[in-house]
Amino acid sequence: MLRSRCWGCHGEPGKRAYGETGAVDWIVDYDKLIDYSLVIPGKPGKSRLVYITAVEGKMPRAFDENGIPSLADSLTDAEQQVLIDWVKAGAPRWPKEQP
Repeated sequence: MLRSRCWGCHGEPGKRAYGETGAVDWIVDYDKLIDYSLVIPGKPGKSRLVYITAVEGKMPRAFDENGIPSLADSLTDAEQQVLIDWVKAGAPRWPKEQP
C-alpha cells in the first residue's frame, strides 16, 4: 500500500515531498520508517504515519491541474485499517524487492 499510495511523491526518484521535519523521499524504506519513528511497531496510536494518514487525513494528497495539493485522495477506510493492523502486528518487515 505504501508503494501504491505514497511512493509517487515520497519515493519516486527526483521527487522531494516534505514531511514535517524535512524531505521524506524514502517512504518504502522500512529501516528509515522505524529509525525516524514514523512507525512504532505494535503502537499505532504513537506512530506518526498512522496519525498523519488515518487520524488527521492529511495524506495522501491529490494534485489538481495546476499542481496544487488537496486532500481529495485520502486513504479509504480499508487502507487505513491495513496500515493500523500492520503496525499493531509489530510492523513486520516486508520482503526486499528483487532487482
